Amino acid sequence: MAESTTKNESIALYRYLCQNIVGTEEHVKTVRMLNTIRDNLSYDQETATITSGSRGEGIEMKGSDLDIMRTIRYIEVCENTDIRFKHEKTYFIMETEDTKPGFTQLRLVYTNHGTPVNIFEQCEEIGDECYFSNFKFKRKFTGCVWSTVHGPCLNDESGQYDIAYYLRCKSWITQAKHWIRRPNNSWPEDDVKQAIIKHGILFVPIGDKGSIKEDLEWRISFSVAEKFLIYTFTHTQLLCYALMKIILKDVINKKEFLSEENIRENSPDLLCSYFLKTIVFWVSEELPPSIWKTSTIEVNIDLADINKMAESATVNESLALYGYICQNIVGTEEHVKYFRMMNSMRDNLTCDQCWTTITSGSFGEGLDLKDSVVDIMSIMNCFEVVEELNIIFKPNMTYFTMATEATKTGYPQFYKRNQYSVAITILQYSLLKCSPDKLCLGSRLTSSKED
Repeated sequence: MAESTTKNESIALYRYLCQNIVGTEEHVKTVRMLNTIRDNLSYDQETATITSGSRGEGIEMKGSDLDIMRTIRYIEVCENTDIRFKHEKTYFIMETEDTKPGFTQLRLVYTNHGTPVNIFEQCEEIGDECYFSNFKFKRKFTGCVWSTVHGPCLNDESGQYDIAYYLRCKSWITQAKHWIRRPNNSWPEDDVKQAIIKHGILFVPIGDKGSIKEDLEWRISFSVAEKFLIYTFTHTQLLCYALMKIILKDVINKKEFLSEENIRENSPDLLCSYFLKTIVFWVSEELPPSIWKTSTIEVNIDLADINKMAESATVNESLALYGYICQNIVGTEEHVKYFRMMNSMRDNLTCDQCWTTITSGSFGEGLDLKDSVVDIMSIMNCFEVVEELNIIFKPNMTYFTMATEATKTGYPQFYKRNQYSVAITILQYSLLKCSPDKLCLGSRLTSSKED
């Protein structure tokens, strides 16, 4: 009985989503076809257009944004130079050694004066090399229509439309090759993977926030691959994805738990839709395709279900937060280890007989955060503090003992002990004042009353 009721509710929810929110399967196909036609009609020698965002995925819901991606066709990015350069194009090579995961610098390796723009005007020279500036690249496209730069995108005055100019690499990069070999439950199918690999990847004009080379870094994007994957969804999968986006917007990110309205308006969203999309992709890989049926969109939620959802959401949010912090704030474990090693090397190189240097603060802990300051501690090697006097004193050191009886916790007083260098100085001064007759054995150093 309960199973039958759940099935009926799922079918009712499926129909409601089709009729009132997302649209039928045929409607979604029509929207995607119109997007493809518009993209093809706006194709020219310099740019290729790709409609992205919710509308690009075929989901036309209330508040759905229209994002336009334009790929620059006369510029190509490559992972290595083992390709034949075309004289009408400009080529950049990826350099990821000094960037966080998900970002790269682009070094110019080939250009021709036949390209539509002077590429050197958009580059920064470092030594003998030229690196593509994402800041100069975006500034080139600002004008009357696209007047505002917002992250990697350009906005119109109304803020309703976003456009972003991308670069493309036609081959699949090494960092993402594990996705090709990763086992899954027959989703996505091999022909879909091959289509994604054939298209390559994109590069977004935005760097790692807070990086010293932020304007010279580009974010690696798999937007087209994600669009391919969304297109392979069954209509039930697509409705589940749309339903999660609705819950995110109208429940999770509404922040009703914050009491003051001005705090709700100014506080950032708890989650972004990209996290949900990633979760749906993972679930689709883990579960067999047969599970996505009309009768599986369940709305029968009791307390136990809520607890399970909360636990699952907590795990997913934690993983998403972990990934975000590694990529955008702290860095990976390897990055932190490298940073600490550099601190140790610098400290060792600045040590001498008089001083020992220790890099401290957030910087010294390996946290290269925005606005982090470099705290340097210098320890005097000629002084030493001891708690007990049962040690062997070195003649070239000054020692202090701790006295904590008359002080607060954490604040000792120091008393000098065995100041050999000071004693030697006093002896030298005293000897200089001695005349030869004062050094004779038995001689009187002061006059007596008998004299």
